[in-house]
Amino acid sequence: MSRNFRFSLSLYHMMTDALLVGLCWCLAFALRQQLSGGIGWSLPSFGVYLQVLPLIVMTWLLSCWFFGLYRRTRLRTGLERTRDLLKSSLLGWLLTTAIAFYLKEYSLGRTVVLLSGVLNLFALSGSWFLFFRLERRAKQLQKGQVRSLILGANTNGIRLLQKLEEHPVVEYQTVGFLDPDPERVQANFGNRPVLGTLDALRNVVEEHKVDEVMVALPNQDHNHVFPLVLSCEDLGVGFWMLTNDFEALNRDRDDIPRIDGLPLNYIGIEQTSPLYNITKRLFDVVTASTLLILSAPFWLWWSLRIKMDSKGPVLFVQDRVGYDGKLFRMYKFRTMSVESNPYQEAPRDHQDNRITPYGRFMRRTSIDEVPQLINVLKGEMSLVGPRPEMPFIVDTYEDWQRCRLRVKPGLTGLWQVLGRKDLPMQDNLQYDFYYIRNQSFLLDLSILFRTFSAVFGGKGAY
Repeated sequence: MSRNFRFSLSLYHMMTDALLVGLCWCLAFALRQQLSGGIGWSLPSFGVYLQVLPLIVMTWLLSCWFFGLYRRTRLRTGLERTRDLLKSSLLGWLLTTAIAFYLKEYSLGRTVVLLSGVLNLFALSGSWFLFFRLERRAKQLQKGQVRSLILGANTNGIRLLQKLEEHPVVEYQTVGFLDPDPERVQANFGNRPVLGTLDALRNVVEEHKVDEVMVALPNQDHNHVFPLVLSCEDLGVGFWMLTNDFEALNRDRDDIPRIDGLPLNYIGIEQTSPLYNITKRLFDVVTASTLLILSAPFWLWWSLRIKMDSKGPVLFVQDRVGYDGKLFRMYKFRTMSVESNPYQEAPRDHQDNRITPYGRFMRRTSIDEVPQLINVLKGEMSLVGPRPEMPFIVDTYEDWQRCRLRVKPGLTGLWQVLGRKDLPMQDNLQYDFYYIRNQSFLLDLSILFRTFSAVFGGKGAY
């Protein structure tokens, strides 16, 4: 299926669910109204229930969206989708119950809330089944096959080929391999030809009408792969990567396909929805404001300790590159002596003599990053995103690396979660690449929670 068709199918699915949730809410009221005589008390007027209807519909849609029911991902089985449907229904019902509790002035009946939850479960199950069948039918019209291409004619690539041929849901037709080694071109592996080197990716995708590209290359080749992914941006091709680079994000999930113990991660197509952007900004503002208020009593103490520890200003202010390549002034508590060159490489060792004694504590606990909450409130940064880099480093970026400037820089990101300063930021842009092409509110929350764990554990903090 094309990207436009998948997007349209998801949109119609969401619109259908919105209509069904509204109908179930009205039907629950009607059923409860019929029981009024037997139960012994009457309900508020139907107009009251209509007033809260948009909130109820939005709650259920967000629950379904949160568990990925509107994502059209080929490798998800029917069992996995059913499990997500049950989770989203439970969350939707709990949130509806919470709404009824807090809107006490509306006196929403508990029976209506319960009945609507049961009706929504059946209605959304029917909706899911309908669009699942439509999706399957669309695949059948395409001869029921997904044309795939594997990058890497190696052991993992051959094992991946076998797994694709045995997939229980999707009928894959693998057209062949691409490999970095020119000597392997025209050779056969697993009865599939090596069609060329990696540089032939775009031509092979167009010539063989490839739907999905599976990357089974060693991790050190990934920086060569990402420019190729961008070169196919306009073709709407899906990319999967066989790697444990992002295992920290997936270790709690049991629905990630694995080949020889390595998870198959979806690289995605760079796209975000207006709903995500609005939700993320609202979350940034509320969370940053709350954290600033809670930390305000400690600012005076931190400032005094910095001044007592060494001469110089309390805050360290530096130009960084933000969204769309625009410069902004980033704030941190100063942790190094004023004689230090502010544009040198960041400390990689606890014994770095540029760091002040109290600065070591602040860096280890990441307290020095707290002033960046001001940047978040100003809209220059987000809580989650690629870390902002210094201008002279951005000047050395290749074209594919500049894609990290398409989103706001973040207070934390995948680099902090998976390695923090044990890994040089400028040498690990694959994490930002992955984040940008897989942005979601759920991923943001996962990164934030794992950041707290990394901070409290002092992992990689210098």
